Amino acid sequence: MGVASALPLSAALPSHWGWENGPLENAQVVLLLAGCLTALWAALRQTGRAARSLWWMAAMIWLILAGRELAWGAAFLPPMGFDDHGPVISSRVLWYRPAVPWVCLALLLTGVIGMWRNKAFSRVLLVLQREHAWPWFRLAVLVVCIVLSTVAEGHGLVHLPFIQHSALIVAEELFESWGYLALWLAQWQVIRHMDGWARRLY
Repeated sequence: MGVASALPLSAALPSHWGWENGPLENAQVVLLLAGCLTALWAALRQTGRAARSLWWMAAMIWLILAGRELAWGAAFLPPMGFDDHGPVISSRVLWYRPAVPWVCLALLLTGVIGMWRNKAFSRVLLVLQREHAWPWFRLAVLVVCIVLSTVAEGHGLVHLPFIQHSALIVAEELFESWGYLALWLAQWQVIRHMDGWARRLY
């Protein structure tokens, strides 16, 4: 229902809500950091290394997503200028920007290796599949939001010509916000399910 409300809301909300460092992007960063903290909390609650390594990996993914929304730190700098989309913020001005993809890759690779060494794939992920605990609906909502955000940004094969340009900027951020919320809810659903594993040696 929230996703369906994005287009009507985008027409009603001021255009600056969709700007860089605007209310919606700031809310997204808060949600992403909350997702990271929730994953860390879940990791600390686990007694088994397999389950703990899964949540460490999730925390790194949340942190990378938050870094992306903050343009890897450029969001804290004065804008380079203004255009139809509001403030122009680019990570290209950062001296360490070329290293960002490699740092992210190293974090993800470290997480995958940790999951493999602790048998998280067989002892956690496959068990979740057997117990039908994967939050498929919420993950599907995430995928829909990614597609709609891409379309609103003008990068898809489908366009939304019936929506004003200023509203599209807000719609893009609204779809992203709902997608991040769906991902957080999917994570929480898995956490709640794994609470029943307290007596198992995961």
